[in-house]
Amino acid sequence: MSIFDTDSTMNSSPWSIPMRQLKESVQDELQWYRTLNNFISGLSSYKIQRNKTEIHSKLFHDGSILTDELMDLFVDVTGATNLNQFIDARGNIRKTLELESVTNTLLKPSNITCDEDGRLLVEGFQICLAEINSKHLIESHCNNITVKEVALLAVDAVYLDEDTVDIFRGVDMFVVAPKWEVIGQRRIVLSGQNGGAHHSGDVDNGTDGRPGLPGGNSTDGRPGLPGGNGTDGRPGLPGGNGGNFFGIGLQFVNGKNLLIESNGGRGGQGTDGAKGMRGPAGRDAAEKLKSGLYSQSYKFDRGVETSNINKCLAPNAVERIFRLYPQSTKQPNKCENVDAGVRVIIEEGDCGGEGGAGGFGGEAGIGGYPGDQKLIQLGDSSEIQMQNQNGRSGTRGKKGKTGERGMDGIGMICVQVTRVGHSRSYMKCESTNTTSSACNSCDNPVESQYTTTGMEKPAPKKSPDFSNYLLDYTVLLESHSNHTIFNQIITSFREAIQRKYSYPLNHLGSLFFEETTQQETFEQSDRFD
Repeated sequence: MSIFDTDSTMNSSPWSIPMRQLKESVQDELQWYRTLNNFISGLSSYKIQRNKTEIHSKLFHDGSILTDELMDLFVDVTGATNLNQFIDARGNIRKTLELESVTNTLLKPSNITCDEDGRLLVEGFQICLAEINSKHLIESHCNNITVKEVALLAVDAVYLDEDTVDIFRGVDMFVVAPKWEVIGQRRIVLSGQNGGAHHSGDVDNGTDGRPGLPGGNSTDGRPGLPGGNGTDGRPGLPGGNGGNFFGIGLQFVNGKNLLIESNGGRGGQGTDGAKGMRGPAGRDAAEKLKSGLYSQSYKFDRGVETSNINKCLAPNAVERIFRLYPQSTKQPNKCENVDAGVRVIIEEGDCGGEGGAGGFGGEAGIGGYPGDQKLIQLGDSSEIQMQNQNGRSGTRGKKGKTGERGMDGIGMICVQVTRVGHSRSYMKCESTNTTSSACNSCDNPVESQYTTTGMEKPAPKKSPDFSNYLLDYTVLLESHSNHTIFNQIITSFREAIQRKYSYPLNHLGSLFFEETTQQETFEQSDRFD
């Protein structure tokens, strides 16, 4: 027996149409929120966030949003198949407001401030390091004030998308966000600045640091005194201390691709010692002979030609008599025999004075202290690499070269001829163009000697205190804890902190930022014992 009477006609229930309409409405809402969630995820991605300031500026004008630009963005993020969802949303006031609110919230530029003490603070939902990672941007936000601390406080995510620029060397950094994502292979370099070298104009004018006066000339045939010694170099300046780093995160994406460096800066190079002054020149023989000083004289009974005799000299080797043949004025082709006594005077020039010793090289500068590093990982291991080491010593300056010896004096030979029976004599002198073989012209070897006079230690190492940033972040999370987009993110982050420390967020500072001055003083003094 059949339950139904096939001959009878079934009439639709009066509530079937409303139910069908309700079902379609629910499915439409479900599809809308699925699409909206995809839109939210897309807007939160690095692809969009890296250009969020430009996109936001393009979409919003005078408090209103441009529909065509928003539609292009919506389709680009969710796909062309969701174009109808966008069109339907524009006809629904509630959906329109939701779409515009989500877009404005997630693309709103981060709030960047910098105080007079050089504390640069960045607050936002998603933050890209590139937002502040340039000298131009830092100067524009800080009005040329030197940055000493930088803090990134993100409600959702921080994207570490660039290697830090040199302006962050020695800067303390605080980063907190539920999600960290490393874009590419990245380095955050907070290492201290390398120490420099003293400028040449910084040399002290003390007695030991000034070149000596050049030696005076001898008046009694002795060489002059040595030249003055060169000025000592100065030790290199110490390296700067590394910046401190503190971070808190729950989820880390590509963390193994990030290296955070807080090494001490390398010590500066010692300056070279100055070259010694050149020794004084030795006197030429000519100057000595004018004073009647000479050391060698040879006298012969017979003579030799002088510049005052017009003709050549012909020696008779047997009699050792030189016969002079002066031209006769009466008989031009006839010569007379002339006997003359000869004295030969030979004198060498004085040796040049020794050059002054070169100044000692400056000792290498001391490397700076490393910064402290702490990363609180509320979930799985971040795999982020951390490095903080003492800075390396610099390079020693070179010892100055010994000053050159003074020029050796030039020798001279003179021949004096006196005609027998005449009181008048004739003298002719010629330079030998040679110096004494007794003069040692070899340079003195340069020894490796260094001075530590004026050596400076690195600046004292200070403990970081980021407690104020923890308080700022607590307030930031509290102000957005009821936001539809961020509620679950903030709740999960807080619960993870409670599980790990049983401390609220703003009390974590008491665990990590207590003063450790005594310990640091001990560590610093131990380096120089």
